[in-house]
Parts: sequence; C-alpha cells; structure tokens
Amino acid sequence: MKLSVLLCTRNPRTDYLRRVLAALRAQDLPQEQWELLLLDNASQNRLSELWDLSWHPQARHLHEAQLGKTAVMLSGIRQAQGNILIIVDDDNILDQSYLTNALEKMASHPHVGVWSGTNQPEFEVLPAPWKHAFMPYLAINFETADRISTDLESAPLPIGAGMVFRREVALEYWRWMTAITPKRTVALHRCGTGLFAGEEDTEVGIVAIKSGFACGRTPDLRLTHLMPPHRLATCYLFRLVRDISYSHSLIFHQHGLQRGHFTARELISQMARGVGLITLGLVGGNADRLGRGLVGIFTLCGLGLARRSRQF
Repeated sequence: MKLSVLLCTRNPRTDYLRRVLAALRAQDLPQEQWELLLLDNASQNRLSELWDLSWHPQARHLHEAQLGKTAVMLSGIRQAQGNILIIVDDDNILDQSYLTNALEKMASHPHVGVWSGTNQPEFEVLPAPWKHAFMPYLAINFETADRISTDLESAPLPIGAGMVFRREVALEYWRWMTAITPKRTVALHRCGTGLFAGEEDTEVGIVAIKSGFACGRTPDLRLTHLMPPHRLATCYLFRLVRDISYSHSLIFHQHGLQRGHFTARELISQMARGVGLITLGLVGGNADRLGRGLVGIFTLCGLGLARRSRQF
C-alpha cells in the first residue's frame, strides 16, 4: 500500500463532507494504490451508518471515542497501512492530483519527512478587510516555491489540513505522544470547543526534524479550505490567535526551542508596536494595519498566558 488518507471528522456538515468525499473519489491516483480511513470522532450519529464508502475498494470506517484531533490522528496512524499518510479534514477539498503529487514529492525528496501546501479559502461570507491578517490562523496559506529546512528554530512547520508525512515520522510522532501526553496540561489537547492546537501539525514537523528529516511546503499540493461564517466571527478569531499562540509556546518550550520566545522587554516592545498599529489603523482607516495590530496583541496575550502556566 503506497498511501493512506486519514479523513478526520466529528459531527460534519453533510454538504461539506459530501464535497470532501467527492474530491477524493475524483483523485487521479488509482484506488488500488491508496486506502481511505474515515475517522469518526464520536459523532452524535455514527457516520458508518450514514455514509456509504463502497465506491472505494479499500475504504474503512473507524470510530474513536476519545475526543480530540490528536486522539483521532493517533488512532488512524495505528491502523493505517500506507507508507505515506495524508491528513484530510472534513472541510478540505483536494485538487484532483493531490494524492499523485504527494507521492511524487515524497519520491523526489527522500530527505523530507512532512509536506504541506497551498490551502486556498472558499468563504460563504467574505471576511472584512481587517480580518485578512487572521487568515493564516485558519489554515489558509499560499506557497509560490518549495521551502525546505531542517532548522528547528525556523523551518516551515506543516499545516494540518492536507499534511503529508512518512510512516516513519508517523510512528515517531505516535511514540512521542504516547509517552508525553500524560504529562501535559489540558491546554495542549484540542477538543470540544477549545481552540488550542499544535500537536497534529506543528509537533509532527518538530518530530520529523528530530528524526533526521526535513520539513517542506510546496505549491504543488493544493486544496480548497471551506470556511463557514462562524469561523470569521470576531470573538472566534481573537480566541483562535490567543490560544494557538499559547499552545505553540508551550510545545516549543517542552522541545527546548527558543522559537516564539520573547524576553519581558521584547514583549513590552511588541505590545507597544501592536497598539501603535491598531491606533494608526483606526485613525487612518487602514484595515491592514488594524488587522496586523490585533493579531500582534492577541498573540502576545497567548504568550503571556504561557509564561504564567508552563507546566507539563
């Protein structure tokens, strides 16, 4: 088996999941070369009773009772048979050649352990201009050329949506998470309504580099990320930036990285910069400055919380 697609979902929107599955069915990679695992994270209604996967000869329904994206991924890793794994969320529409391109990138770059690519949005409601600065936190990303690095402090760590990684990396990640999870705070486990994140993408990248591989991002992997209106709500975006900053800071700290670390003086300087951008944005009607200033302030809020609660 060359490749396993891990489709992770919990109480999915029917119209979204239908499009996700249709895009997988339309992949140009022959189905005998890949398997599909539909990972149901304790949905209110069992997906195995609602969704027919008989169109794929190597598709399976799997159920994971423990809530959280990390728990679902670990369950999928344990049961996947492919040498290459791809994480697909229930709002990711893969381009027709995504699976083929993933195999080609892995074959042509044997030193790269994990790839992610360009994730373009499809909005039901267009975001206000000042919210554009928040888009990277919604797993929206545009790549123009391959970027590859083995530097833990600066490597382009992967984006979870559409992430492609080798089985060796997956197993190392599984071992790491199995050992470290009992020692961690709840802040590092995204489940329910919590927005804390990092294990299922950032940490896969860190584990890959520590295992001797590189991390890469490429324009050759393209997907459409469906965006429902609630994900553009102002309060949601503010919490998202704060909580991701918080959890990433804790993860970097546990791995002994300086990445994202600020001294007290630097925090004050960055706070002043953020307030300045917000002021200039409001006074001058500059949406970009306003958005960047708000992102900066809520990033610092997350870092400040992390400095106060570093406990594992």
